[in-house]
Parts: sequence; C-alpha cells; structure tokens
Amino acid sequence: MRASELHGKRVLLLLQNQNETDETGLVAGLARWSGEILEVKPDNGGQPIQVRETDVERAAFPPKLLPQVIANKPVAHVVDELAQDVTCVIPLFVPTLPRGAEILLCLFAGLARGAKGEVILMATPPGPDPHAV
Repeated sequence: MRASELHGKRVLLLLQNQNETDETGLVAGLARWSGEILEVKPDNGGQPIQVRETDVERAAFPPKLLPQVIANKPVAHVVDELAQDVTCVIPLFVPTLPRGAEILLCLFAGLARGAKGEVILMATPPGPDPHAV
C-alpha cells in the first residue's frame, strides 16, 4: 500500500515504544498525505503523528489480519473497537508514546525491527487459539 492512497482515510497506528518493547500505544485517526509525509490526526484531538512512507509500504496491513498478530487475547476487544472503520493498520516504532494513546502491554505474538527501522510483526496461523482454555 502506498502512503498517498491513505489520504482522507481513517487508519489505526500501532505505536511500539522503541525503549519499552512491551508497551504499545494505539491511536486511530484520519490520515493526510502532504506529498512528502503522511500525518495522522488522532480521533482524540492529540498532536498529529508523522508516519514515514517506508512504514506504510513495508508494514501496513488490512485490519482483518489483526487477530493473527494480537497475542494478548484478553485485550483484543480494545484493539477491535479502535479498528472500527479503518482502512489499514500501520505499526511503527516511536521514541515515546504520544499523550492520549491507548496503552496496551505485551500485545504481539512476535515483533522485530527491520533493516530500515520498520516494524515486523509475526502472525499466528488463522483458526482457534491452541492455548485457549
């Protein structure tokens, strides 16, 4: 997906604190493409968050794949609520989580940093959770 295609569309950011790898901030908002940078204006009125084109092109995915990357199933409902009516989900590393972000702990099944600093999420196979009781 190209960043320019997201102009005027609602997206969900999964903001991974680069210093605290167990904290993820979720922010949903309207995307705006300036021709050079994608900015997401949070629904809660917070400061716009800049997203590199690389993060969109390499890491963005459709919201229907969220159940496969969310390992912390007890908080999955929070993610589902924020993902309502979003076009795509964009994970990215940030130095600090923005004020107003929904903070969740130990959210992902697996997480790595790519060669260009992008987030790489590991997905679980679709189907029932083999660890569910």
